[in-house]
Amino acid sequence: MKKKATVLGLAISLVLAFLPATMMASERGKLFAQAREMVEIRDFEGALQVYEEILDRYPDDVEALVGKGKVLSFMGRFDEARSSFREALSVDPENLEASLGIADTWAWQNRYGRALSILRGLERKHPESKEVLIRLARYSLRAGEREEARYYARKTLDLYPGDSGAKEVLDELSAVYTFEGSLLYEFLNVTNDEDGQRISASLEHRPGKNYGYYGGFDAVDYFGEEEGGIFAGGSLRVTEKLEARGEVGLAPGASVLPRFSAFVELSSPAIPSWVVSGSFGAQTYRDADVYSFSVGGEYYPYSALSLSLRGVLSRTKFDRGSDSTDGSIFFQTTWFFSGEERIFLYAGYGNEAYRARRVDEVADVHAKIAGAGGLFLLTPSVGVSPGFEFQERGRGTRYYLFSGRIFYRW
Repeated sequence: MKKKATVLGLAISLVLAFLPATMMASERGKLFAQAREMVEIRDFEGALQVYEEILDRYPDDVEALVGKGKVLSFMGRFDEARSSFREALSVDPENLEASLGIADTWAWQNRYGRALSILRGLERKHPESKEVLIRLARYSLRAGEREEARYYARKTLDLYPGDSGAKEVLDELSAVYTFEGSLLYEFLNVTNDEDGQRISASLEHRPGKNYGYYGGFDAVDYFGEEEGGIFAGGSLRVTEKLEARGEVGLAPGASVLPRFSAFVELSSPAIPSWVVSGSFGAQTYRDADVYSFSVGGEYYPYSALSLSLRGVLSRTKFDRGSDSTDGSIFFQTTWFFSGEERIFLYAGYGNEAYRARRVDEVADVHAKIAGAGGLFLLTPSVGVSPGFEFQERGRGTRYYLFSGRIFYRW
C-alpha cells in the first residue's frame, strides 16, 4: 500500500509540475492564432498589439519577434520592422524567416541592391530554399537584372516543378519591354468659352535599368488656336537612391502652348516609407515668362497605398512689365493593384505652373481642382490610362477635362 501511495504521489506531482507549462503553451497558441487572424483581415494595429502582449510575457520569443517584424513591414514602418527581425536573429542567428524579412523590407523600399545582397548570402547557406530562390528571381527582375531573374526562376522550377511564383517571373520576363509607344487624347469643355482638344503621341526607349529617354509631339486646338509642339526628356538613376528626370519642349510661334519649356526634378527615398522630390521649371509664353519651384513628398503607409503632397511657388513676368508671384498645393492618393496597375484621386488649389501645358494654367489663377484616373493593363503589352478633371475657376467658369491614353510595349 505504501509503495502504491508513493507512486500515486509522484504521478500527481509530475502532473502539477507540467500543468502551468501546458496552460502557458495553450494560451500562447491562442494569442498567435489571434494575431494571424487579425493580419488576414488587415487589422495590423490589432495584430501588433497581440505580438507586443506575447513579447511582454516571453521577451525572447523568436516567432513573436518575426511576426511583429512582418506586421510592421505591412504598415510601412520598415526601420522598426528591421529592428524586430534583428532582435530575433540575436536570439536565433540562423532564423531564415527573420533574414528574409529584412530583405523584404529593403525591396519594398525599392532598395533592391541591399535586398539581393542579403539573399545571395542566404543562398550560400540554403541553396535549395524555395523562399530564397523565388525572392532572388523576383527582386532581380525588379532591379532590371533580367538574366539573374531568369536563372533563379528556372532554378526554382528545376527544384520545385510547377511553382506558380517562378512561372509568373518567367511570364513577366517575356513581357519586359524596351520600347513604349503611346497615344493620348484630351477633350476640354469650358462653360463660357470654346471647347478644346489635344492629341499627343510619344515613343519611349529604356535600353537599361538605370536610364531611359522619350520624345513626342502635341497638336492642340484650344481657345480657337490650332498649334503644335515637340518635346523630349529622360530619366537617370544617379545612385541607388537618387533619380533625376528632365524634359524640354518647343512650340515656335505658339499663343496657348509655351514656346519653350524645361523642367528638372530630383527624387530620393528619405526617412522610412517616404520619398521626397524637388523640381525647377521654366516656360516662355508669347507674352510672359514663368519660373516655378516645387517640393513634394510621397508616403507609403502600406505597400499598396501612397499619399503624396506637393507645394509649388511660381513667378510670372509679363512682357508689359507687371509680374505675379503665386502658389499652389496638390494632394494625391494612389492605390496599386499590382506593380503598375492603379487608381488615383487628387485635389489641388492654385495655378498649375508645376505641370502647365497651356497659358491659362499659370500666373494668378486660383482654381479649385479635383480629378481621378488610373492605369490598367489589358494584356502584358497593351494598357490604357483614363482620366477626368474638374476645375472651378470662379465667375461661373468651370473646366471639365476628359482624357484617355493607350500604349503598346515591345
